[in-house]
Amino acid sequence: FWGGQCELGSFETSVIPTTTSAVTRSAETAIGAGDATTFGSEGVLFAEISALANDATLRAIAITDGTVSNIITIRYWATAGAAIIQGLYVDGAGGSASTSIFFPNLTNFAKIALSYGQGALKLYVNGTLEQSVALVVNDAINWNTLQFNIGNGSQVFYGNAKQVQSFNEVLTDAELIALTTI
Repeated sequence: FWGGQCELGSFETSVIPTTTSAVTRSAETAIGAGDATTFGSEGVLFAEISALANDATLRAIAITDGTVSNIITIRYWATAGAAIIQGLYVDGAGGSASTSIFFPNLTNFAKIALSYGQGALKLYVNGTLEQSVALVVNDAINWNTLQFNIGNGSQVFYGNAKQVQSFNEVLTDAELIALTTI
């Protein structure tokens, strides 16, 4: 018998090997999370996530080319007592759209899908289409990575992620509702 570990939180974590002193878990990273052939000019970014705190810290998960000029992102933050989930599309060629909703508590898990393409940017949260705004997609975008930040290393996603997925095609409304239903 080896590797016993006591957990203070509400879920298990992997074992952190130690000897005689406490060790802090390193931040999780997503290495090899795609390339230019993985991400299409239209698609869906899906995440089942929660924040560590309901505070003004901006947290983002993005499909990007490594800059904030070309991103599809789901962002979390709270301001003046209101928690916000935002979907943002920026294509560097002048195309952009955003959608956002108030959410009761960012520390509660939510299933979020951000669909981009077919003329719309749609934000689904927990089985409901929350917002849809007009979007013109630039087919020349060269997104090549999934990052747990806004795309340039800032707005790091400090939170819990049960799953993060990218689809390189737009899913139907029925598929997006099913995907995000809790």
